[in-house]
Amino acid sequence: MDDLELAKGRIAELEAEVALLTNRVRVSERLVRVDCALARQLSESIAENARLHARITELEARHEQAAT
Repeated sequence: MDDLELAKGRIAELEAEVALLTNRVRVSERLVRVDCALARQLSESIAENARLHARITELEARHEQAAT
């Protein structure tokens, strides 16, 4: 096997590795987008929970005032 054939074989190996790594990057990018969306939803849920908790506290206070 001459140097040219060895070089072509190595190039093919490197191209395959680049393709594999490119695919892994794409998968990782999709996962990051999903993680960001989930984090946004969690943040919105936490904020809504805080608003509801504040409203419950307010209603409980009104109920106690009305009962006295």
